[in-house]
Amino acid sequence: MEKKYPHEGHRKRLRDRYMETGFDGFAPHEVLELVLQAAIPRQDTKKIAYELIDTFGNINNVFNASVEELAACKGIGEGSAVWLHLITDTVRYCDKQKIKKIKTLRTSTDFGEYAVPLLSHLPDETFYAIALDASCNIVRCENMGKGNSAEVLVNIRQLATLAIKNNASAVVLAHNHPSGILEASFEDIEFTQKVKSILSALGIMLLDHIIVSDGDYISFGSKGFI
Repeated sequence: MEKKYPHEGHRKRLRDRYMETGFDGFAPHEVLELVLQAAIPRQDTKKIAYELIDTFGNINNVFNASVEELAACKGIGEGSAVWLHLITDTVRYCDKQKIKKIKTLRTSTDFGEYAVPLLSHLPDETFYAIALDASCNIVRCENMGKGNSAEVLVNIRQLATLAIKNNASAVVLAHNHPSGILEASFEDIEFTQKVKSILSALGIMLLDHIIVSDGDYISFGSKGFI
């Protein structure tokens, strides 16, 4: 007779819950616990999941940690670390494929739905500029740098150069808040107004600035900040 191990029933119940409801109602540690089951057979992944979230602060930070950082944690070997990293990279790859199909952006909703998959999974605050032609077709989407608004301010000249080189009629800014705070800071608003002023002098419109956090977004245009 095959010997059962103590956590077999719990692991099965967790899988059954997922099959019935998806991740609805799952706590972050339960999501991570279930994901770890595929990489760590016949062990209590619940304890490991709790320890990973305690170490990195939240589940997003766990999935954005490097293989080396994950492998250094108790209960996580190199194989499990690669597995967790692979999941994150797979999601990022699928998101990139999704936005490649989008050719035209006309509304704040369009801007937000384009920016969310572009920025949601990045561990650092990152700015993008999206250059549009007169028909609102995307002519260029470029990473302008990492850091908060004040730190990226030095790249306004680079942003203007990007717009001019691509004969852009309009630009949309987008950046993420990995902190999970979906609010525009004073620095964000000030930065946006400076960009708008410089682009306007060049005959280029700043249509919107999107902030992305935790899979959601806010639009400066919709908030009246532009």
